Amino acid sequence: MRLLMIAALSASLLACGKTEEKPPVKLLESQRQQLQDAKAVDQTVQQAAQQQRDNLEKQEAGEAAK
Repeated sequence: MRLLMIAALSASLLACGKTEEKPPVKLLESQRQQLQDAKAVDQTVQQAAQQQRDNLEKQEAGEAAK
């Protein structure tokens, strides 16, 4: 019986705790921004590399047809 009373009291105290949500911490925000910038640059580089491969394939196909 005593254990049941302790469990009920503990549950009621835990239920009354603060549930206030705090705003997200802006730790490492500059690092996140740098990572996003790097991903954007990587995408640009990948697109340029693909364009170069496409151009090379077109040139090779044109030379083979001659």
